[in-house]
Amino acid sequence: MNKYEFNVSLFGNMTLEVVAPNHEEAERILKDTMESINIKDIRDKKTSKENVNIKKSEIQLKSTYVKSRERGR
Repeated sequence: MNKYEFNVSLFGNMTLEVVAPNHEEAERILKDTMESINIKDIRDKKTSKENVNIKKSEIQLKSTYVKSRERGR
């Protein structure tokens, strides 16, 4: 089996290592992983896929707010 490393940006950045027989299969596994993973898993560097390893995780959850600004008349 070969290892393929992907840099992924989703609410921050992470580096995934996928073990697969070829690059096409690694991309398929990556897509499947991305469809099933959640933010908590990324932050905790956990995945339910046995052939996927989250090597690096920098999750930045940003809060949003509305700033009210009155105009002087």
